Amino acid sequence: MAIAKSSPGAQKIEERVTQIYQVAKQNPEDAHLQEAVSLIKSLRRSQGALQGWNGRYKEEKGELTREIEQMNAELSLLNQQMGTLAAEKQKVVAERARLISELKHIETEVQVAAIRVKNTKNTFGKLTILWTLVKSLFLDDLHELGPINDRLEPEEDRPQMQTDTASNNQSLLQNK
Repeated sequence: MAIAKSSPGAQKIEERVTQIYQVAKQNPEDAHLQEAVSLIKSLRRSQGALQGWNGRYKEEKGELTREIEQMNAELSLLNQQMGTLAAEKQKVVAERARLISELKHIETEVQVAAIRVKNTKNTFGKLTILWTLVKSLFLDDLHELGPINDRLEPEEDRPQMQTDTASNNQSLLQNK
């Protein structure tokens, strides 16, 4: 635990300390000289302890710096993930709002159809309203079904009464 010998001043101090040690060995009865040697030894021990503390401080500081860098990297990753999650949340909220709007629209369509069915006396009219509702709710994507054919197929063994104006006029002409 000697003083660093890099500077000329430090070399002079080290030479002077060595001289004091030699003089103290030659004069063991000189109390002041022995006290000076004791003080130098104590200072050197304190210097060694200080160097040890300084070394541990530097090591711990380096370790803390590495931990801080690692935590900053983790924080950056977490911030990136939070940004991604926030964007996903916005998409989910927008989709939820769209679905709620669509459900409200369906609810309105069902309520309107229910009112129209209640106000319609004709069974065929009620079924037409319900078919139109079902088609608008579930079959919008299926265009190949085509329009509803509400005409009855004529049965040859049971003649159907035609109610349109042309048929009525023709029937009147034939009966004359």
